[in-house]
Amino acid sequence: MRKLLIFALTALLTLTGCADSVQAEEPAGPAVWLDYLADYEDMSWDEAKELELPEAYPGVTFRWTADQVSAIVDGEEAVLFSGMPVWSVFLQDLNGDGKPELCANASWGSGMIDERVLVCDYAAGALYTLEDRGHKDYTLSIEEGRLIVTQQDYPAWPLDPDAEGVAGTLALTTDPAGTTVLEMTCDKP
Repeated sequence: MRKLLIFALTALLTLTGCADSVQAEEPAGPAVWLDYLADYEDMSWDEAKELELPEAYPGVTFRWTADQVSAIVDGEEAVLFSGMPVWSVFLQDLNGDGKPELCANASWGSGMIDERVLVCDYAAGALYTLEDRGHKDYTLSIEEGRLIVTQQDYPAWPLDPDAEGVAGTLALTTDPAGTTVLEMTCDKP
């Protein structure tokens, strides 16, 4: 399964979106590591899944559990991000460096729960969040070979695939101050 995922990740074609790109080359298309968001009742809360991407991250094993995603290097585990739970993780090179970022759907909170998107640029050691707690919820999916982010009015849970929302492309961009930011860019008609 791992070899198939690695092959699929490297074989996918380019991602098209509506953001103006400031990248040297078009990133490869998205791949699914795991996705429990659509079938959340199938998620095992006690399960752990591991993934290796030796061409991009030699010597690193990524581990998913319901509450976090971590990286294991030389037997040492470091938490990359957490959620309540982390529903899904997609692999997509958002910055054109040739290495996929870990793009996740996660719930967060107690009582007041929001849905947010987390992007871990493991190569740069950076974590980005797309959230608007109490106002908007964000989820990821793959549609027609593109990683799509959908924004819905809060609260969007339980997630209704037929609910109205605004869809766009997830992008890591650089603002005028030179800071990398995660944003949703709208789809053009």
